[in-house]
Amino acid sequence: MRSLIQLAGRIRRHRPGAVDTPNMRVLESNLRHFEHPGEPAYCKPGFETNEPRFKLQSHFLTDLLEAEQREVIDARPRILPKPDEALQPTARLVDLEHARIHKQMHPQSSDEVISAHRLKKGVRPKSSINATSHWLRPGVSLTAVLPQQQPFRHDPKPKVDVVLLPDEDGEDFALYRVAPGEDRYRKLYVRIEDSLNRRIPDHQLAGTRITPWGVTDYMNELAALAGERDMPLEACAERFGTVTLPESHQGWRFHPALGFTRTR
Repeated sequence: MRSLIQLAGRIRRHRPGAVDTPNMRVLESNLRHFEHPGEPAYCKPGFETNEPRFKLQSHFLTDLLEAEQREVIDARPRILPKPDEALQPTARLVDLEHARIHKQMHPQSSDEVISAHRLKKGVRPKSSINATSHWLRPGVSLTAVLPQQQPFRHDPKPKVDVVLLPDEDGEDFALYRVAPGEDRYRKLYVRIEDSLNRRIPDHQLAGTRITPWGVTDYMNELAALAGERDMPLEACAERFGTVTLPESHQGWRFHPALGFTRTR
């Protein structure tokens, strides 16, 4: 529902004046419903899960939204409270969001709360950790336990660290993969510039009245930063020129103005 509200807001932002006729069209369902039959469709983003109390009975908006929620789309369905007993999270899209937020924000029963000490030992709560875990358990916010249980924007896909290191003359740079060395605090840099770095030519970013915005010369900025911090150029690159990328056996496409994207 919040996606529909945001869409309506974006349309309204650029069209001042009264709206007397429908001005947006929404599909009856999303593509995920057809690509993965029987599985949650309104997720990633969305609030639907495989848990029975949060799994929708239908994925069609004519079933999930009441008439007034379809005819006038605004923020009221998301901000006006509803009694818990009136919620139908498996039948109404708005109720599903209210129910999930309720579960995330309200205290859990006493037998579901796990102490920070037990969490460190690997004990898992009967229900998921929620917002109240921060303020109901004194001291837990001083540890890294909760972020470990709910990583921010967690992505389970393999990652690789790479770094843009300057050449011997300090006039250009090359891409290296960062690998652990024999010493715990020492790293190895394996050159992958020729095999995995596909540089995007400058002319592909240019067009009629189109040019990159901002400072994009990596070597000039690296040299300026190294001078400001009184650091060797290579050490500065090792510290500030390292990025974490999704692993790609085909390599990455790169331009200083755009960054990296996987080669397909």
